[in-house]
Amino acid sequence: MDDGCAVQVAARQSHRSLKTRLVPVHHLMSLEPKNVATPITLTRAMEKEAAYLQDRIKWCRDHRLLLESGQYSQLEYDWLYVALVALEQEISLKVESWLDDYFCEQIKKQFFPHECPKNVDERLNELERLISLEFKLSPFLKEKFDQQRLAHIYSDSVESLSEQFDGDFSKVPLTPDWLKLSWFVPKSRS
Repeated sequence: MDDGCAVQVAARQSHRSLKTRLVPVHHLMSLEPKNVATPITLTRAMEKEAAYLQDRIKWCRDHRLLLESGQYSQLEYDWLYVALVALEQEISLKVESWLDDYFCEQIKKQFFPHECPKNVDERLNELERLISLEFKLSPFLKEKFDQQRLAHIYSDSVESLSEQFDGDFSKVPLTPDWLKLSWFVPKSRS
């Protein structure tokens, strides 16, 4: 299996893993509260994480619309596909980390017993909605591209990403420069 196919498989596995890790709100609501002497101020941190995810979700949605509008050349289309897969993986890893950090213990400490159950229910429902909102990139991408045709594109692009970001897709910057996609083209080999 070449590097491109391996990354595809990893992205799909990450996506499936994430779906199985989502914590139902009714399960969180059934957890017994812990007695905490002083309120733990995690609300601001949680809102920061939500803004982080919303920004990337909006970026995905905007670029999916651009793809469908036909405003990209075939080369840009192919490169944007790779960018969206990298972004999906980044969001998946971020959310898994978020779930581990917040839903396991700290959300219980934050909300019990300092807020009434109605507010807790509304807040957790909103967080769950945000997390599951846009994890639909994989089916969209599979419909649009022939996997064998993209094998060589993946191989080159994954090598380029590894060189620039040490193989860590979470380091891939999301800036307006991505609209041009020019910096994302792999370096020429000597």
